[in-house]
Amino acid sequence: MTLQKIQIREVPKNIDGGLYKFLVDMRNSVLRMSASVVPPGAVTNLTATGKAGGAIIEFTRSDADSYTIIRNTSKSLDGSTQIEIGNSNRYVDDVGASSQTIYYWVRTKKGAIEGYTAGPVSAITLGLATEITPGEPPPGSGYPARNVETEQVEPGRPSSSDYKKV
Repeated sequence: MTLQKIQIREVPKNIDGGLYKFLVDMRNSVLRMSASVVPPGAVTNLTATGKAGGAIIEFTRSDADSYTIIRNTSKSLDGSTQIEIGNSNRYVDDVGASSQTIYYWVRTKKGAIEGYTAGPVSAITLGLATEITPGEPPPGSGYPARNVETEQVEPGRPSSSDYKKV
């Protein structure tokens, strides 16, 4: 399905008062409705880097308000695990084993609308005693990962209750 951008023109001001108000209300309703059904864009710069017994997944956020990491030991979404990470653009996956190839995808969500899934990318977990020097993280985006009211950083590490089998 391809979404096309539609142009909704301004209501001419030379229309009768009652009809003008009706048309302005209808135009505003269409604008609100069109904004609520457009899915968020996909993340960019998705990377997975092996670490001691796990992997670090990083990406540049899109216009979504939450993200889901999807992980699997095969290059398939079937039987994968979903991990809700909120508005964070980084996730550290502690697998607990070395030399395992793990595949990752990131799905976007804005309100109740699911967006696009980016990936897969993969990482091979390193030996449990291996130390790595992390590279430069991808740009976070113009969308802050902080709560606007409290200025608290949104949690980037979910609890075990956030895991669900697909």
